[in-house]
Amino acid sequence: MLFFFGDYIHLNLPNSGLVTSFCAGIEPNRVFSLILVYAYSTNFGVICCPFMVCLMRLIILISPRHHERYCQYLKNWFAIPFIFLVPLALTSFNITTTGYCKQLNYPYDFGSIILYEGDDYARINIYIHLSFSCCLFVTNTLMTFFMFYKLRMTHNSSTSNNTKRLTRKAEFSLFLAIVSSVVPFITNSICSTVFLINRDSWESVLFLRPIGNDFETTMMPWVLFLSHPMFRSKKTSAKISTVSMSGTLQMRKKSSVSKVV
Repeated sequence: MLFFFGDYIHLNLPNSGLVTSFCAGIEPNRVFSLILVYAYSTNFGVICCPFMVCLMRLIILISPRHHERYCQYLKNWFAIPFIFLVPLALTSFNITTTGYCKQLNYPYDFGSIILYEGDDYARINIYIHLSFSCCLFVTNTLMTFFMFYKLRMTHNSSTSNNTKRLTRKAEFSLFLAIVSSVVPFITNSICSTVFLINRDSWESVLFLRPIGNDFETTMMPWVLFLSHPMFRSKKTSAKISTVSMSGTLQMRKKSSVSKVV
């Protein structure tokens, strides 16, 4: 939610043309810089979330008996500082610049603008964003391949059909999770690379950025909920409990009827 709001203020609302006349009467100021820091920080936070999910799944796989304690430590002492403090550290230098409204080039119409920090600062931001996203994506991929390896070893060494079925579901969940993280990485990398190589063509590929980010923020929770065995077991147990409760009620009704008779 925080990312959607920041991205909306930074890109979507200005390039719609609704605030063009308002921005035309405002001088470059530091308030725009703070908005840019907020937008970039939330973007980095979104990039961090798949990494944290993958790390927690790795902990659950490695230590299934004590994973609750380890995940609690991870959440309190690493996840929260990592998601909030690291993005601020990577974007806080933008406070020193002066943000302003910039007219977008073709294919955008006249009046389509964005909040901009200048080419020099934008280039630094893109270098940081590209490096950070590449590092986390490579780390996620390595952890995912390791989890695939552990699940495959468990599948081959186990003789239980139930265990093999659960490992297949876990592998499918990992596959969908890595696919959902590949799409935004590709779209953001295309936008960043085009900006660094050919600045004039950046506006032509800018539409890919929100598509990839929206895909990740919506697909990742659904992938985990629909494919992860943990949620599947909860659904199954809920169904079983419902059936057992209905059966118990029917038995009680029958017994009460027999007593009356």
